[in-house]
Amino acid sequence: MQWRDTIVLMGIPIDNLTIEEAVEKIAHLAMLYRRDGKPRHVATVNVDFMVNTLSWSPTGVRHPELLHILRQADMVTADGMPLVWLSRLLGSPLRQRVAGADLVPLLAKASAERGLSLYFLGGRGDVAERAAEVLAAKFPGVRIVGIDAPFVHTQGTELADFEAQDQPVLEKINAANPDILLIGFGNPKQEIWFDRHRSRIRAGVSIGIGGTFEFITGRVSRAPVWMQKTGLEWIYRMLQEPRRLLKRYFVGLFKFSFLALPSIVYILFARAWIRRRHAPPAAPAQSGAAVDTGSAAACTPVRMPEVVDAAFVSAQGAAQRERMLHQPLIALDLSGVGFIDSSGLGFLLNLMRGADEAGKKMFFICMTPAARHVFEVTKTWDLIKPRVCKDMQELQLKLGSREKEVFSWSATTDAACAVVKFSGNLDAYQAGRVCLEDIIQAAGSRHTIVNLEGLDFCDSSGIALFLKLHRALASAGSVCILCSPTRTVQQMLRITKLDRLIICVDTLAAAREIALKADSGTAKQ
Repeated sequence: MQWRDTIVLMGIPIDNLTIEEAVEKIAHLAMLYRRDGKPRHVATVNVDFMVNTLSWSPTGVRHPELLHILRQADMVTADGMPLVWLSRLLGSPLRQRVAGADLVPLLAKASAERGLSLYFLGGRGDVAERAAEVLAAKFPGVRIVGIDAPFVHTQGTELADFEAQDQPVLEKINAANPDILLIGFGNPKQEIWFDRHRSRIRAGVSIGIGGTFEFITGRVSRAPVWMQKTGLEWIYRMLQEPRRLLKRYFVGLFKFSFLALPSIVYILFARAWIRRRHAPPAAPAQSGAAVDTGSAAACTPVRMPEVVDAAFVSAQGAAQRERMLHQPLIALDLSGVGFIDSSGLGFLLNLMRGADEAGKKMFFICMTPAARHVFEVTKTWDLIKPRVCKDMQELQLKLGSREKEVFSWSATTDAACAVVKFSGNLDAYQAGRVCLEDIIQAAGSRHTIVNLEGLDFCDSSGIALFLKLHRALASAGSVCILCSPTRTVQQMLRITKLDRLIICVDTLAAAREIALKADSGTAKQ
């Protein structure tokens, strides 16, 4: 994994680059795909994106799947001036807004100049076809190898059939094998659609571009350049479609400001704290004494400096990351850390991702209350928490304990019902490996309780699996009951509207009671 200059805004990593650099990176990712066959994902995030992802609660998440996808994306750009303004307030300014409406024409130009192939997916009616004609006239030689405008489902009863519905779309894309796939379904559909087909799609780089096709064709006109540069484009758009956008923009901007406030207040107080202490420029991270972890090589904890900020990342980030990723195990000592800014958070999250991709373990030890407060305020504590150890002794115990499986399921039965328990992370990859017939066979003809207490994460593909199970059991005259969902899974049930389709209760005891009533013919479906 290459070095990425990123900052973190409300728990979401944003790449700090200009639009020209974004085009170059996308072209580079497309070339990597030609060598390794690994599809990459690019997201263009604006205020509406942030609002759809995050909840009003300081610690909650409105759309867990979308947040997960954004954190796993290969590049995330700031498609909105409010994100740029927030980055400036937090002391880690983004260099430029990188909007999908500006990015796509530049990619078309790059296609004409470098032979990169494009595929247009999505848009209403024939807008994608019209956009292709506009770009072909403007950039002679542009290679557009496919156009399609299907309707995709990400919630409700239709979710159970997404594989069959999406298969013809995938076949067209894979036959064209484009370097760049431009997906215009709008968020979060475009991101979810790519993620659930990530392992099967043959396209170098997939980019969610929202309503960009409509901007290109002129069906929706863009604001004057001066309004774009000053961040007033939303006013122009709202005046064009007041009935549709008035409430959305005002509620969205208010929620965005509300959610950003804790980070802004933290930065203001932290800067004052640094000034009072007259903190020196970023000190280098230091290696502690080697500690035996029971592995082939000793672990050398890296003591992070008091201030982990943009200055530290600029001066040492790339070199420190490279050095740490060469260790058999990475342990960051946060005992002296008093301040972390958005750039510092970006460095830590990139290091975590690099460690995961390299198959190495990474932990945080001796964390100060000040450091923990940063992670909580910036909505990154959920990522950090599983890796936190009080000290090296606790880290050794964690390494010696049995590692939790990524995903598993098991079934037990009695005379009244079957209990199918899911554990770990049920994402699109794992859901594709589960044989539904095995679960149905294990349950037999009994009413079935799906115990979700051990399921940490579930995306829409996992939700589709539950819906298929419910449908199969119902056709056989059996009842399917979900119980004990974790907070994250419960929110996914709500966001996909599955909680309206399948009985869901808080405890296993309550689920058993419903199964017993169903067995006596008194349960209501």
